[in-house]
This record gives sequence, C-alpha cells and structure tokens, in this order.
Amino acid sequence: MGSTPPSTPFPFAFGITPIENEVYRNVSKDLSVTIQNVRGRIPSLKASLLRTMLKESQRDPSKIIATCCSYDGLTSRLCEEAGFPIVFLSGYNVASSQGLPDSGYIAMEDMCHKIQETARQVSVPIFVDGDTGYGSPMNVKRTVECFARAGAAGIMLEDQTWPKRCGHTKGKSVVPRAEAIARIQAAVDGRNTGQDIVILARTDALIHGWEEVEARIREFVRIGVDFVFIEALPDREMMHRAVKAFDIPVMANIIEGGKTENLSAVDLASIGFAMVAYPITLVAAHLKGVKKALTELKESLTVGPPPLIMSFEDVSLKDILNYQELFSLPFSSIGSLWYIFAMKLSAATAAAILAGLSVALPADYGVFPKGSNALVSRAASNSKVDGLLFNIDGETKYFAGTNSYWIGFLTNDADIDLVMGHLQTSGIKILRVWGFNDVTADTNEVWFQSFAGSEPVINTGENGLQRLDYVVKSAETYGIKLIINFVNNWTDYGGMAAYNAFYGITQPADWYTNVDVQTQYKKYIEAVVSRYKSSTAVFAWELANEPRCNGCDTSVIYDWATTTSAYVKSLDSEHMVTLGDEGFMNGGGDSSYPYTTGEGIDFAQNLDIKDLDFGTFHLYPDSWGVSTDWGSSWVTDHAAACAAANKPCLFEEYGYPSDHIAIEAPWQSAALNSVGVAADAFWQLGDTISTGKTHDDTNTIYYGSDEWTALVTNHVADIDAKYGGGGGNGTAPGNGTTV
Repeated sequence: MGSTPPSTPFPFAFGITPIENEVYRNVSKDLSVTIQNVRGRIPSLKASLLRTMLKESQRDPSKIIATCCSYDGLTSRLCEEAGFPIVFLSGYNVASSQGLPDSGYIAMEDMCHKIQETARQVSVPIFVDGDTGYGSPMNVKRTVECFARAGAAGIMLEDQTWPKRCGHTKGKSVVPRAEAIARIQAAVDGRNTGQDIVILARTDALIHGWEEVEARIREFVRIGVDFVFIEALPDREMMHRAVKAFDIPVMANIIEGGKTENLSAVDLASIGFAMVAYPITLVAAHLKGVKKALTELKESLTVGPPPLIMSFEDVSLKDILNYQELFSLPFSSIGSLWYIFAMKLSAATAAAILAGLSVALPADYGVFPKGSNALVSRAASNSKVDGLLFNIDGETKYFAGTNSYWIGFLTNDADIDLVMGHLQTSGIKILRVWGFNDVTADTNEVWFQSFAGSEPVINTGENGLQRLDYVVKSAETYGIKLIINFVNNWTDYGGMAAYNAFYGITQPADWYTNVDVQTQYKKYIEAVVSRYKSSTAVFAWELANEPRCNGCDTSVIYDWATTTSAYVKSLDSEHMVTLGDEGFMNGGGDSSYPYTTGEGIDFAQNLDIKDLDFGTFHLYPDSWGVSTDWGSSWVTDHAAACAAANKPCLFEEYGYPSDHIAIEAPWQSAALNSVGVAADAFWQLGDTISTGKTHDDTNTIYYGSDEWTALVTNHVADIDAKYGGGGGNGTAPGNGTTV
C-alpha cells in the first residue's frame, strides 16, 4: 500500500508462485486454476493456500510458517508488508487492544468483525483464534461457518473450560475429553458441509500429563483436523516428542518470557514444527512504543516541539492511507476512497491467491449440497425414509447405531453428555433408548410411570421424565437421533407385566386388546410424545420392545399395531413410527423357530401397516437355538422382504455372548451390502462413566475397546467407503484437479 519493502526478507520461501490475471475492463473471460488440498463442500483459495504451505513445511525441515499475531486491519497489513506469509488474529491480542485480559471477554461477533476488517486490508491467508468456539458443539459449528464466511482461511479451537484464559497463566482447566472431542467433531462437520477452512485443534491438557494430550490429539486427528497445537510445551525434549508422536503438522508458539523455551524459528523448523506463532510481540511493541511516545511528548510540552517519531508524510501519505494516490485520481468526492481501496485490494488478492494451489472439486463444483439450495451446512431436521434408506439431517445413506436401555436412568448429566460425545465422534448416528420405566412399588430411584397406587401415575418430576428430557437435549447437542420406545414386552423396567398386574390380566392377548390397558398405554404415549415431538433428535417412536403374543393369531399384534401407530401419527405426524419387533417370519428360510409365527408376529404382514414407516428385526442365535453363521441369511431374508414392501429395514438389535468380533462383523457386512437394510444398531452400548463401567450383559461392546474398533470404527469406515464422508472422520483432502 505504498510503504517501503522490508529491509530484511522473510527467511523461508514456499513453492507457490503468484499469478496475476490480465485486467480486461468491462470484459469477462474464462480462467482455469488448479486448487490444491481442498476440504469442505465450498472451496476456499485462501484455505487451500494455507493448507498447502502447512504440508510443505511439515515435509521440509528447512521451512516453517512464522507469523506474528496481530489484532486489527492495520497491524495485519503491516505483518503482510513485512513479508510474513499469513496473518494470525489472536484472541489475546484482540482482547489486549481493547484493554481486556484474554479471559473470554471477546465474543464470536467481535472476531468476525476483526476478520472482515482484516480481509479488506490483506491478501495473504487470515488465521484466526476461535477460543473454545463460544459455547456448545452447535456454537462451535456456527463459529467455524461464520469465520469462514467472514474471510478466515483457518481457525484455532481449544479444549479449555469457559471462560478460558491465556495458556501460559495459572489456574487454567480443560473440559472432559469427550466434550473436547465433540467440539472438534462439530468444527470438522462445519468445514466438511460448508465453506472450506483450515482447522487447528489446540489442547491445554498437558496439565494432566502427556497421556491425556496424546489421547486427545489422536482423536482430533482421526476426526479430520488439519494440524494441532499443544500449548505450553516446556522444552526441546517435549517439543521433539510432540512432533514425532503425530503424523500431522504441528504448531509451536513462542511467548517472550513464557513457559515454552524460546527457540529460533530455524531451530523449531529443524525439530519438525510446521508453524510458529509469536502471540505477544506486537502487543508488547504497542505498549512499549505508546508509553515511550507519551513520556517524550509530556517531556516536550514545556521545552519545544513534540518528538518526531514519524513524519506526517510517512504516516498519512505513505504508510496509512496513501493520500497521494487518492489525490491523483479524478474523483470529486472523498466518498470514492472505498473504490480506490477495493481496486488496490482486488489486485493484491489476485496476485497472491491465483497460484498453482489446489483441489478436486465435486461434480457440482462444491457449491450446492445435493438436493438443497443451501450454501451452508445442513441444519438439523426430522429424520425420514428416502426410498430404501434413511435421510438424517439432509443426508441419505446407511447409518450405524446402537442401543442403550440405561441412559435415560442416569442421574448425572455429565455422564449422558460423555456417552453422547463418544457416539458422535465414533460416527454412530442412531441410539435406541427406553422411553419407559414402569414400577409397581414406591421407590426413590428413577421411574417414569407407577402402578403402585390406586391409579397409574406418570412421573414428570426430576427423577422421572425430566431424566429423559436431558437425554433428548444432549442428543440434540451432539447430533444423535433417538428411537424412543413406549413399553417392554419383558419384565425389565416393568413393561407389559406392570400393566397386567394392575389390571388383573392373565392371557397374552389381553394386553393388546384390553380397553383399560390400552387407554393407560395411550395416556403414557401422549405424555412422552407431547414432550419431544418438536425435537429433531427424535428418529422414530417405537410401539414396544420385542412385542410377542405367544400362541395368538398374528392378527392380534397386527390390529394393535395398526391402531396404535395411527394414534401416534395423530399426535405427531412429523416423526417416523416403527413396531420394534424381532422380525419373526411366516415361513421361508430353514423353517427354524424364528421363521414361524408362534409368537404372534408376521414380519411381512406387519410391513403392510400404513403408519409404520420402516421394519425392525433382531438377531440372537443363542436365545433362538440356531447357529451363528445362520445370522447372515436372516439379515438378507429381511432385506428382501423390506425391498418387496418398498420400506427400509432397521437391523435393530443383534448380539452374542462371546467372540463378538468374529460373529457379529459378518452380520454387519451382510446388512450394509443388502438392499433393503438402511441401518443397524448393535446390542448393547457400553461406556465408562462417573460410577464405573455400565452394565455388561455379555453382549456389551465398550467404547474404546478392541471390539469397539472392530465393530464400530471399522464398520463406520466401511459405511463411509460405500457412501462417502459422514461418520466420525473428516473428509480427506483431494488430489487436485484443474477447473
């Protein structure tokens, strides 16, 4: 902008050659450009440039991206003019420029304004401090989207608690690992479904030891961040350890007099760092320079003219506004100043970003999500059937799921969030939960409906449906979709037996036909549906868990399901409804027990019920007296039945007491590769919460175990390989193409 080129050249050169496009006034023309290393639905040239430089720095130990953190448009422009390849808007610096500490005072809107201010002044990529993302994972996703749209090429997100504080100060703390992972997953989702932006995951977890740092970083990398930063590494030994531990670019920061050993950029590059930031240099220079100027001015007041720090010509005519150029143009109004700056910045931008940078654009050029006119990431929406698959939040594909009967009975909200966070980061989208908990005696434990008194009571208190309230709320936060069941065929948590005891029922068919039973059952349905029918976290309402009517004609359950599903639809026509049965079939297969109607279930017949949106089937060879290798044909037979009925199947429960991986992985493969099956949900989810490990019924698959890796992580990867993207993984960069 008219200032003198820096006397000291920037010491690290990158293999990116700017190209200037020839100006054609009032004429448009085609321009071909290759964009490298793109992630996200909508490409960003600046994000691609930054990502390309990071990869080059990681490969070449003689190079490093060095950046001096700035706090506004002017300081950012001075950084660019000094030769720095990117600018870094730091939260510490922006807060300092307003006379505030780096303790959460600066909001997302403040930073967006600073990004826009800076984008009008510089042509190099703008990297921005996003602090903790300013709230829940939903807020993190919004922050990523807003920063990208404002002009940021990259964003840093950290795992501190809120309000956060400078990483080199005392008393800082970090959120639980699950919450940190959920933040990063939300950020990656925002990038992958919206405009591209480089994501740096920062952790301050070194306060809890290296093992915790490593566990977090590995999850961040798996999810799909672009590079990582471990705050306050003390010395060379820890720096070497950090760089060698992860196959991804790593950033360092050097705070003069801070906790990290102050090494040169050359030394940091040789260790293997891809980027180094200098957070306080400009703040310190500003403080020192202003204090000195004020002192000298005060001293001059009684002795002579003010000290000459810079001349008016240098400040006004060269370095700041360049009035010389303004005055040389034939415009009659100072209002034309914006036009001049816009022309200057456009030229600078074209020179810097039209480089051989690069990424393969999708067939729709990454502008429109398929089936949508939206230019931003998908908003949460009600799940629905789409052909023989499910559509969740605008995405039609096969989905992975699981079951947790116990999550609605937990009394610690943090435990629920922990579990939901693990599901989200693992790529599990569907969670089936018990929406019932019927008791027949007074209790201080969690209960939803009591038959202990003279009349049934539905508990909407703190130890009642308010526990399920939090499950729904947490599911909304973490993007999990819930199947909520109304009653159990079995005696666990009351179930139909609780109704039977209260109303004096002894025959199996009577539960489905007794007027008093069904009236109370519908009252309970209404109580649950009315609480959550506006929530996008509800995947489907389920009439019962494994309904049976031993020795009954199949018409008993068919008629009950027809009437009840219509009733649920009358309460909520926006969500799906399903039966929840085991999928017993009327003939076919090998004529074994599950292919008979002795339990009053005819799977194909029930698929014809208009208000049931999809079919369900379960698989338990040990309980049914069949072999484990029999299971795959059970899956494909149901897929064929669902395809014939033109409704998708949910492989809703499956498990075996031992050898889980060898037995269940083939069932998953059969389901994924069968037309007609749209999702599967293993029985059951296990996790470690504040009270220890959750219930192990011998079928349980625990989060973080080798079985979890095989039956969840690998299964989700297989789904992603077939359908693309999704899951808990980030979208990999493309190989580059010319458009």
